Amino acid sequence: MNENELSRGVSSDFIPSVEDIVDSHGDIRNLETFFTYLEKVSEKVPETIRVVKYTTEGAPIIHDLAYDGENHIISTIDSTRDEFGQGDISRAICKSIEKEEMVDRTDYSLSGCDVVEHDRLILVEWE
Repeated sequence: MNENELSRGVSSDFIPSVEDIVDSHGDIRNLETFFTYLEKVSEKVPETIRVVKYTTEGAPIIHDLAYDGENHIISTIDSTRDEFGQGDISRAICKSIEKEEMVDRTDYSLSGCDVVEHDRLILVEWE
């Protein structure tokens, strides 16, 4: 662990679980887990997922999404391992996940969040 990691109390040796949706610069593992989550949300069934995105430098940004089965998605973003980012854990309550289809990709974003910074892109599915 380097000095910066010690001061933030983080470890650079994060290993995603086999259930995590991992986005490594557009190469997405476990995308079907994300689609299952979307189905559960549309059926109003409580469900949680974790999306791990890697920065250009290789740091994981961890995004947990917990649907309560009613009207809320609890979004928790952990950027403590990103020395160039916010370096914190933030939480918001969001209303929905929006899907926007484009020519070469489909974007999935949170919307209606009580913290504006959480109204953000979750995943991009490239065609």
